[in-house]
Amino acid sequence: MKTRREFIRTAGMMIPLTGLSLLSCERFSKLPNILLIMADDLGYSDPGCYGSFIDTPHLDNLAKNGIRFTQFYNTSRGCPTRASLFTGFYAHQTGLGWMPAADLGHPGYTGRLNDKKTLAEMLKQAGYSTFMSGKWHLCSEDNAHADGDMKNWPMQRGFERFFGTLGGGGSYFDPPSLMWHNSRARINRNFYFTDSISDAARLFLGEHFEKNANPFFMVVAYTAPHWPLHAKKADIQKYRGRFLQGWDRLRESRYKKMLDQDILSQDCTFLPGIQNWKDLSDQEKDDMDKRMSVYAAQIDCMDQGIGRILDTLREHSALDNTLILFTCDNGASDEQISRRSDRTDLIGTRISFESYGKSWAHCSNTPFRGYKGQTYEGGIAAPLIAHWPEQIGDPGRICRQIAHVIDIVPTCLQAAGMADLIFGNKAGYLQGISVLPWIQETTAPTSRTLFWEHRANRAVRDGDWKLISHAQTDPPYTGEWELYNMRTDRCETQNIAAEYPQMVQSLSEKWQAWAEKNNVLPLDGRPESEKIANPMENISKP
Repeated sequence: MKTRREFIRTAGMMIPLTGLSLLSCERFSKLPNILLIMADDLGYSDPGCYGSFIDTPHLDNLAKNGIRFTQFYNTSRGCPTRASLFTGFYAHQTGLGWMPAADLGHPGYTGRLNDKKTLAEMLKQAGYSTFMSGKWHLCSEDNAHADGDMKNWPMQRGFERFFGTLGGGGSYFDPPSLMWHNSRARINRNFYFTDSISDAARLFLGEHFEKNANPFFMVVAYTAPHWPLHAKKADIQKYRGRFLQGWDRLRESRYKKMLDQDILSQDCTFLPGIQNWKDLSDQEKDDMDKRMSVYAAQIDCMDQGIGRILDTLREHSALDNTLILFTCDNGASDEQISRRSDRTDLIGTRISFESYGKSWAHCSNTPFRGYKGQTYEGGIAAPLIAHWPEQIGDPGRICRQIAHVIDIVPTCLQAAGMADLIFGNKAGYLQGISVLPWIQETTAPTSRTLFWEHRANRAVRDGDWKLISHAQTDPPYTGEWELYNMRTDRCETQNIAAEYPQMVQSLSEKWQAWAEKNNVLPLDGRPESEKIANPMENISKP
């Protein structure tokens, strides 16, 4: 493991680790460590244990010895999901209904995290040591360059140690707003962000075990596999040629594997690919194979890092009493990003800045329709792996309970013996529920009513029914309501709104009541270019 000096140099002084001792050692020994791991722009079926043929042995092993949720949801976008994950509230209640790029002039869209308590702040008060490595993206973009208001930086919101980026996506070789604690981080030529996120997490854990008897709470928030396509040469070469069969056949292969793994409980009629692979020229196929190879390499490297973090836990005999939760912030992204070169040989290198395209994103979200930013299942459905050997019930099982990222905080609080905060005044009446009972044992399906809004994309799921409105490009931006039965048509191919007008009315009224109560209104579906002068201005250039 790298030493502190070898790992990274900073522009300022390092802040010493402060281990709180509010609880007795006897109680500490009974409390679990908590490790939250999040991927960025990961498709529902991208982990091997959810259907893909990308090598993710460490995630697969967590799933084998833990449980997989098949109906877990995020908010469809990274910033709102992170706000909900850290607070237990719908994102609009935290001020981050959109993004930190701009204050849109309404309480739900201020572009900054408000005074809602973070999970790190709550667990720190209970005696947990708190660490974070990776992507933050919960403060104003104007403050993401180490020269603005620091009150919403990680260490001001409950984390004792932090390495990572304050902002959003950017180069893996030279990421923007890279920080070590509260100081700008300096990097060397061989820097690769995914590896450094894993290494920092291991460093924090190693030093924690040397100095503290109290439990830890750690967040490891990878930027992988968010664009740009940047990966190490050896990882890319491992996959080169694997994807020449095309996205249509691979989507079908993933679908069959998901059925075999019991991720899908019934056959699903899903929409065909965006473009027919057979229509591509040989050169275009080679280019697309390279893009998907880099994307797969990014996920592979993340999994390798997770494996090293798990090894650190094993070295200190801490794995069995650590609650590990792995998920992602939204579905695969169909964003078309190309700013440097269309040369296939350069894709994946530090001088390129590319995405893998809509058709591969369609494959990543198998078997669902929709993408990041939308409220179809492809935008909001996420893998969730829970692993806790001392508490897990029936390891390897599939959990079909409906859950949401707002449930992470209450789940962790209950695991930490702080159930009184879940619905108490101190936490402000959290909007999620604890899914710990579902992790510990098999229970009968529980009906849930959940809500979504992002950029005027709306949805409500009530039991098996889901009402969705896909935003339009022109004011007032709201589209017509569509109705789907999630039990028989989770791929959302049969709109039955005309057949059940009373259900449409009932669910739309529920959505409206939720929107009025939770700072969702007024809806703002304007293009990003109209909300901020230059939507790419805070993304680092290669």
